[in-house]
Amino acid sequence: MTRYMHSPILIGCKIAGPMRSRKVTVRFWQLGRIYLLQTSQRRSAMSRSGSCICGAVKFTITEPVTETGACHCSMCRKWSGGVFMGIQVPKGGMQIEGEDNLTVYTSSEWAERAFCKTCGSSVFYRVTAPGPLNGEMHVGMGTLTDPSGIPLTGELYIDLKPDGYAFAGEGRHQMTDAEVTAMFSASPQEHP
Repeated sequence: MTRYMHSPILIGCKIAGPMRSRKVTVRFWQLGRIYLLQTSQRRSAMSRSGSCICGAVKFTITEPVTETGACHCSMCRKWSGGVFMGIQVPKGGMQIEGEDNLTVYTSSEWAERAFCKTCGSSVFYRVTAPGPLNGEMHVGMGTLTDPSGIPLTGELYIDLKPDGYAFAGEGRHQMTDAEVTAMFSASPQEHP
């Protein structure tokens, strides 16, 4: 049975050389973090706020935001209406006002997606699986009040991306469906 992991930012590895060499302790979207911190240190130090369309759900991300990632998997495309651009937020790194206005949908055995029950806006994706990523959230970049200064650093499920769009620029890390699935299917002992 093939397990498909549909997470925009839930990649727990850093590529060190060939794709076979992975380090689980560093998150994927943090690839190149040293460079990003040097170029956007001032902006990342401030908190970011956002909301759903109707304003019933508002939030403040209290952790530094230095990058975003794009997911092209079919689940994220259906949930967001297109490519999902996610901001990784560690457990406890976001304060939510109007949390009682959220509806949560369990989208897989290891994650859930939250949306406003009034306007239907997709707000965040949260990891529910046990382990070090439990509680980590991936907040939709489109929900931020000011998304400026946040670079796109990676794309997941690049081979599932529809032909109708492409991001400009180069230098992003890209992973295919097979690479993401293999990474999640591998046991922790298989990672160096």
